[in-house]
Amino acid sequence: MATASMAGGVMGAFLFSLLHPLPVLAAGLALGAKPALIAAIASAGFVFLALPTSGLLFAASYAAPIWLTVRLVLTSRSGVAWSRGSGDAPVDERDWYPVGGVLAVMTVVAGAFLVAGSLFTGGGLEDAVKAAMTELGDALVDMDSATPEQRQAQELLRMKFMGFVPYFAGLAAGMWTLVLLVNAVLAQRLVAGKGANIRPTPRYKDLTLPDWLSWALVASALAALIGPGEMGYIGRSLTIAFAVPFFLLGLAVAHSAAARTAYASGLLTALYVLAVLSGWFILVIAGIGIVEQWVGLRNRMRPIAPQEDEQS
Repeated sequence: MATASMAGGVMGAFLFSLLHPLPVLAAGLALGAKPALIAAIASAGFVFLALPTSGLLFAASYAAPIWLTVRLVLTSRSGVAWSRGSGDAPVDERDWYPVGGVLAVMTVVAGAFLVAGSLFTGGGLEDAVKAAMTELGDALVDMDSATPEQRQAQELLRMKFMGFVPYFAGLAAGMWTLVLLVNAVLAQRLVAGKGANIRPTPRYKDLTLPDWLSWALVASALAALIGPGEMGYIGRSLTIAFAVPFFLLGLAVAHSAAARTAYASGLLTALYVLAVLSGWFILVIAGIGIVEQWVGLRNRMRPIAPQEDEQS
């Protein structure tokens, strides 16, 4: 019973860590950028009152970026929708700040966190990550009470765990971007389902990215290849973070391609299963996104008939 209770608590904490941006995002997308700002400040304030250091970190890493996301999403040719009914909200999605632009800004913020982490550790982010993961790995392995076979298995597990050190910072930044994005999509769906959305729901399969983002990816990859020490580590981490938008762009290409077939659901199910099971397949999807950015694969596909487009 105690084990089940502990497992439930851990799962609840994990779900909270993934979904805690949702309430502020939903409030902002339904009520406007000003209420979102108030909610973000209030949430950071509550955390600060309980744990001052954690409150400052929460304000910088989540409260401020969440509000920035809402502000960008609610920006249109008519200006920012600071409150519900503060102006005429455009009906045409093309009159709103592009979703790809919002995603690009979120990615740059994640990259800024990586650079800030390097500066905060005096140019030793990789060493700090390695030390933290070594401590965590040692805590997961109980060598004293294990049999020789168990110690060997635990040591192998620890080695695999430590193998993530070169990529951990970039993966953490990429996961931060994905968590914020998924919560924004869920928030929009929730408020749109109740007819409370200020902005019309975008067609995510029509996602496009700003051209400068591909050059940022190239620059970070170059730094990863030729940069010494910490510069190479930051370059590699930035490359992983900047690859996230192109992974999503690759998914948009896959959705557009699948929509042109009679078995779109099966193809997309297989796609997501492979993406979950294989990290290499994720790289393939990101590669498709990069090709789309440079070549325009969707523009070369057979146009969809109007009735097909409505179904997709």
